[in-house]
Amino acid sequence: MSATQNFRIVAITAVPPATQGIQIVNGNLEVTFVGIPGEIYSIEATQNLNPIINWIPVATNLVADANGLFKYVDTQFRSFPMRFFRARTP
Repeated sequence: MSATQNFRIVAITAVPPATQGIQIVNGNLEVTFVGIPGEIYSIEATQNLNPIINWIPVATNLVADANGLFKYVDTQFRSFPMRFFRARTP
């Protein structure tokens, strides 16, 4: 007896989130990112990019909207001379 099975493999290309825009709104820094619609992201920040980089979580569970957009509002950006952000999936 023999058996034959067919499989279909579907590859989903993971697109890393990217910065869409940065602006000051009502005295706060608003960073807009674009990723995959419905995906959950977190935002991390650091004060410099010299190795070893210490990324600190500043926002979690941000869900990208139907266009893939999600925002982080930094209400304390004036407290830092320089700050860098990155978005990632948890």
